[in-house]
Amino acid sequence: MDEAVEDGVCVGGLPEYLMMPLISIGESLMPRLLTPITLFLGPVYGWLSAIFAVARLWLCSF
Repeated sequence: MDEAVEDGVCVGGLPEYLMMPLISIGESLMPRLLTPITLFLGPVYGWLSAIFAVARLWLCSF
């Protein structure tokens, strides 16, 4: 934990090594599960990921 904090790694308040597998699993499953509505969810997912990236930066600034 302390090493991750010293390296400046912060992903939503959780260590990156915990979040990255979840993110990669979600990204690999999302296209397969939601293929029929991918054209609709593509822009929505892009906006949500951008919003969450900004939120993570904001949370990590404390």
